[in-house]
Amino acid sequence: MTGNARGDRVQAGSVQASGQGDALMRVRLTTAMSKDTITTLYVQDADGHFVDRAPVGPHRDS
Repeated sequence: MTGNARGDRVQAGSVQASGQGDALMRVRLTTAMSKDTITTLYVQDADGHFVDRAPVGPHRDS
């Protein structure tokens, strides 16, 4: 799930993450929210409970 500075949240349908430990992580996801407005990634478990959130840094063009 993605979130913006206003607190709006939008489901992410497809997510791929890479990284280990405390290293920076690269995440690719599909969401209806504009990537320039995403400030937070929210992680939910299979039952829909929020288990973590991560701030989003500057965006790079891929």
